[in-house]
Amino acid sequence: MTPRLSVIIAAYNCGPYLPAAIDSLLHQTLRPHEIIVVDDGSTDETPAVLARYAERIIMIRQANAGETAARNRALEAATGDFVAVLDADDISAPTRLEKQAAALTDQPDAIACVTGFWRFSDTTAHLAGIDGDDRATTAEVPDFWTDAALVCAGSVMFHRHKAEGLRYPPGIRSGGDMLFLGMLRSRGRVVVLKEHLYGYRVRPGSASHVHSDIDGFQARWNWAKDNWRTYWPAGSEAELERRFWFHLAELTERVYWARRREPFLKLRAFLSTHWPAHLPAPSVTRWRWYPDWLWKAKETIDRVLRYRPALRR
Repeated sequence: MTPRLSVIIAAYNCGPYLPAAIDSLLHQTLRPHEIIVVDDGSTDETPAVLARYAERIIMIRQANAGETAARNRALEAATGDFVAVLDADDISAPTRLEKQAAALTDQPDAIACVTGFWRFSDTTAHLAGIDGDDRATTAEVPDFWTDAALVCAGSVMFHRHKAEGLRYPPGIRSGGDMLFLGMLRSRGRVVVLKEHLYGYRVRPGSASHVHSDIDGFQARWNWAKDNWRTYWPAGSEAELERRFWFHLAELTERVYWARRREPFLKLRAFLSTHWPAHLPAPSVTRWRWYPDWLWKAKETIDRVLRYRPALRR
């Protein structure tokens, strides 16, 4: 029996991008039973765009309350067996819903399915493709809360009945979708499809910056301290704290090696100021930022060392 699919979209001032998002759902190989779009008090052309799709979608308009509130409103209206999420400025590959629904149907102990994704922009159809990460299949609840890069959270599809009573945490501006994934994980496995089935649009208004990383970390950490017993009863607050802070240190290291100077300096300063005194301090708080000329010299030396064996032959 083919499952009924609901797709939920939270939209705020995404009028120029909504047609591509909705059209990508209307052209699925497995068409959704319903597409629910919650307009979160948009002030642009979003209402007019949605009106053009009035016979093919369910439209709900509310006063601006934030993305998590809009998603929860859509989730409350959903009636499908499975619920898929799509951000208002992103798109789905034509086979996304069919393949995710098949994965959840074939693995009854799973509650959710995520996929790989590709990045694109207004001018470039394919910037980079990222495979789904197999680590998510064995990850525990706090791993989803701490590692915002573990999965493409926007690509999730989940069992609506198994997720009964779960909602996106209100007031979380960055990382609420990862907290929700951790809640889902508390009720079942997360299946990973490595294929690039979700299109993530890169645009100036949606780019992640270091302040959102820090703000998101603090918001998720504060939420987790209050709620971990409900969703991770076998854990401990000490272990939760360790995972949160050491993951932030790992993120700072990745930013360093990506040579993103300003984000690294801000993250390093945050770690140096706020690191819990009872935890061993990570070495990254002592790392120096070298001038550009030294980075370039290192690149030259690395290239020479890399190709020296070949030159000898």
